Amino acid sequence: MKGLKFLAWLCACGLISLTAACGGGGGGEDGITTSTLSGGQVIDGYLSGATVCVDYDNDGQCDSDTQTTDQNGTYNSFTIPTTYYANATLLAFGGFDTSTNQTFEGVLMAQPGSNNITPLTTLIAVNPEIEQSLTDLGVTADADYVSGSINGAYVQLALMVASSLQVMATTTNISDSAILAKGTEQLANALNDSLKTIFSNNNELADISDSEMGGIFANATRDGLQGLNTATENNEDYNTLLNMNATSIANLDLTSQFTNIANAVDQNSTALLDTLVTNSTAITQATENATGTVEEQSVTSFSFDAGSVSLAGASLVLDNSTGKWTSTISSATLSSNKQFAIDFLLQESAGALKDFTNVRFILHINDTGSSREATVTLSGVSISVDGENITSLTVAGDAGLRVQGTDSNGNQIDVTFTNIEGDQLILTTSTQVTYDLSKIEDKIVNETQSNDALHQISYPGTYNLIIYSPDLPMDTIEASVTVN
Repeated sequence: MKGLKFLAWLCACGLISLTAACGGGGGGEDGITTSTLSGGQVIDGYLSGATVCVDYDNDGQCDSDTQTTDQNGTYNSFTIPTTYYANATLLAFGGFDTSTNQTFEGVLMAQPGSNNITPLTTLIAVNPEIEQSLTDLGVTADADYVSGSINGAYVQLALMVASSLQVMATTTNISDSAILAKGTEQLANALNDSLKTIFSNNNELADISDSEMGGIFANATRDGLQGLNTATENNEDYNTLLNMNATSIANLDLTSQFTNIANAVDQNSTALLDTLVTNSTAITQATENATGTVEEQSVTSFSFDAGSVSLAGASLVLDNSTGKWTSTISSATLSSNKQFAIDFLLQESAGALKDFTNVRFILHINDTGSSREATVTLSGVSISVDGENITSLTVAGDAGLRVQGTDSNGNQIDVTFTNIEGDQLILTTSTQVTYDLSKIEDKIVNETQSNDALHQISYPGTYNLIIYSPDLPMDTIEASVTVN
């Protein structure tokens, strides 16, 4: 019944109306010996809605089934053929940071045996030698540095690595795991040299000043960007190389921004998060200004950019300074129309035809007036694209609707509904996809008791929404909607 109570708060605050909603071995099938990679958490902050999988051969691709993390970034164990275990790498990408409510760009990695996937395990995955340097300084790479139980100097190191990885991915707009790994390897090499120097001088991390740490990460991030630049120059999938050059990267000074992040660890939690977001954004902007606008242009790729967004027939307005869509909608309007429509501007190259299968659409809602939040995942979607048009969109009969989140008492909820009818996500024009939230509401309401609190609906409030698909090259859409 806890799940129904959680769904009840979704209705009570208007969100249902708005959203409708390591390694032991063993014998596998056919006598194949299998090994287990333990489950854990994806931590940048905790990444909710992230995709986690296993790459068997270090080509940056998912070779196992995929999982989607819950509100705490949690994923379950993976069982893989033992023959791949030694070279396997856990990959995590997509989702959003539940601390900052910022979408996550880039890829985190971990080797078999890691308890969690973190920025520091990512460094070890591309340069195993750095694990000894971290150990020498008393740092456990897979520890949960968000929990509040970790040494402040270690938290500082982890947060700064996280910022470097995020900036490298955001600045370059690269989503290819194998290419990002090349830049990450250069970052890890530079940081490894600095950590060795700290240890050889009989210092601890806590002995290093914020300004010194800022300089270390400014230099290491430049090395990482150079690594990305080289990797794309040698990659035949790119018909337009990064608009960077060695001189502009070498002259890039990010010391002050990284120093601010180093200093932020001493602030209270709210100020810390604000500082992280502000300075990560400043680093990205400084990098773009110095090196030029960077675009990933793979010869067979598509980009689903949001041209316009509407809810209940009312157009949302894009704030170009924040990248967020905003609107104020009356309760009466929302009562009669619960359709969330996205008009896509499909950016394609070479006029290629492409089919996307087993796609997930994820909607995250945060009630700004309380601690309540929900993530609604619709799976089993197939989309076909021809040039600049979407030619078909279907939802499989065995598709799933999963609702995760936190209720008003702070309880974690995870409820899954199956056998979705397929009419909640529809193709209304060749470029417009509509999320009919009333259909999702009907699905949930019809499978609960009529006297349950789930059926109580009231709308007033302001909600932050994030909608994205980890399986499409799709713009993450962020919105703030006030219902009065």
